[in-house]
Amino acid sequence: SEDLWLKCSSGDDDDDKKPDWELIDANLIWMNEYEEAINGTEGLLVVVFEDRNGHEETKVGTVCDDGFNDHAANLACKQLGYKYAAEWGSEPQNFEYVPSSILEKYDVPILIDDVRCSNGTTNIMQCEAKLMEGNDCSWSENLWLKCSSGDDDDDDEDEDEGLGGLELEFGGAKLTLNLNKLRRKWIF
Repeated sequence: SEDLWLKCSSGDDDDDKKPDWELIDANLIWMNEYEEAINGTEGLLVVVFEDRNGHEETKVGTVCDDGFNDHAANLACKQLGYKYAAEWGSEPQNFEYVPSSILEKYDVPILIDDVRCSNGTTNIMQCEAKLMEGNDCSWSENLWLKCSSGDDDDDDEDEDEGLGGLELEFGGAKLTLNLNKLRRKWIF
């Protein structure tokens, strides 16, 4: 028996060398003082693209705020596993999550621009956008999101419970201060 393989082409020999980008991951990131990226319910929206053809390295970058609106923010949070976007924006708060010095140091590219979602769109993946096609944005336009699970106490996530906490007891009262949440919101 002989092995047979077949390779199809559109007739343009360069087609096989062109990247075919696929969004494989997205996270909300903030940097701690040790330049460690931390995932959370809020942060800079960071996306990861992979070339299905395997010709290009995986690309990690950000999303520009051009064309973005409340509906797109809600859809993005839903895609990340939350119910809705409590807040979103760009400069100056985006630099509180990831300082411009880090973006410059690692030359983080903007990979998505001009996100446009019609009112009838139910999934962020159905929205129109420029993916990996260049952009007319600067890092000051990087998008940040604060997503909510719909619980009233989203700031008291289970993953943060007891981590970096300080408990004080006096006069029968107990006070717990979560240093991780304080650090995330105030140190940069």
